[in-house]
Parts: sequence; C-alpha cells; structure tokens
Amino acid sequence: SDDANDNSGYTLAEFFGIIETGHAKDYFELGDRVKIVLGTTVCTDTIIILQVIGFNHYKKADSNDFASVVFHMVGLMNSTRQMNTTGTNAGGWPSTALRGFLNNTLFPELPRQWQSMIKTVQVLSSAGNQSSNIVTSNDKLFLLSYAEVGFNAGEVPYKNEVDAGAENLTFPVFVINNDRIRKTFNGEGTAGYWWLRSPNSGQSTSFQGVNGSGGANPANASIGNSLAWGFCI
Repeated sequence: SDDANDNSGYTLAEFFGIIETGHAKDYFELGDRVKIVLGTTVCTDTIIILQVIGFNHYKKADSNDFASVVFHMVGLMNSTRQMNTTGTNAGGWPSTALRGFLNNTLFPELPRQWQSMIKTVQVLSSAGNQSSNIVTSNDKLFLLSYAEVGFNAGEVPYKNEVDAGAENLTFPVFVINNDRIRKTFNGEGTAGYWWLRSPNSGQSTSFQGVNGSGGANPANASIGNSLAWGFCI
C-alpha cells in the first residue's frame, strides 16, 4: 500500500523482489490486494485498489516469457470514458481512444515507483469490424477481454484474444455474474457498466462490456462507460 495509514504486508522493494525472483506464487494468492495513491487531475479517483486475478497470462513485450502476476481493479473508476469518439470498433483495442488514454495519459500519472514496476505486455484482441483476425498491442494498462471474464470462452474470435500459452483462458476469479460486478469507490459505491477490450464480433459499432448485474452487454463505442483496468508485474 502507498497509504501510510495502512499496515502493508511488504515494502514495495520486498513486493517487487518477490515477483522479480519468480516467487510470486509462493507468497501471493488470488484476491491479494494492492493500494495505489494517485495525485492527478486526469481523473477524480485518488485511490485505486487492485487484486491479484491470475499468473503467467500476458507475455512481456518482444518476449516469449510471461509477466508473473496480473492485477485488476476491485472497483470502477468514478468517471466514464468512451471507447472511441465515434461508434466504431474497427482496428480493435489497439486503435481505441480509450487505450490511448490509459497508456498515454493515466499511466504517466501513476506514482513513479509503480511506473517502474509495471511491465509492458502483449495484449490481444480481434481486429473489429466483424473480423476474426487477431491484433496485438504493447500496453502498460489494459482492459480485460470477453473470454477472460468468462463469456463465450470457446468461441472465435474471443478464445483467440488470450495467448495460447496462458495458464488460464478465463481468470479463475470470474465464475458467476456476482464475481464480475464492479462498483465505484473501490467497490463501496454504485455498481456500473464497465468496458471490455473485445470488439463485438457480430457488429462494427460496439465493444463488449459487463453490466451492473455482472452479465454480458455490448455497447456502442461512443458511449461513456466506467473502467476497470489492470496491469502486470
């Protein structure tokens, strides 16, 4: 935790050292949490809490090695964002305005120690516009995919938006709808809709998302919805 009022289990140096030396699974479990304190004007959130949702899932950029741990927000950001300024999913996740916001605007506002620890990883999505082709972006911050949260995991193109060598196709923390419900204020506020990075395979205008009840729900790319993002270390 970055919060001086918390009793952290590890210092940041210990935390990072455990992961970098390949011992993440020996010390961390699914659901273990980290707290990041933000000092930024690009969003209204001042604290972001994330939890461990998986291991060895995303390959590092320009590598066949997997980043050790995947962290994902326990709640939703308190402001909404469009996936794109217009209703299109062409180009998939790599072409979205939202990806640009997360990696070029929000990431530089994270505390420097977190910036130095977060890995750049290969993030897969379909190319959109009803294409089954898979495209790749190298990201620090990313959204989860349709299959990763447990929807249509056996279908093309969704199953191909996860690296074939990943430990799990669907993150094991997502089993039922209740597991997918996300609320503002780090899970203590109001349940809302949150974007996934997967283009809707049956349309050219929408991306997949999760509604306030934890169910699957595509939405036009130009609609403002909440965000639950993740990163790897």
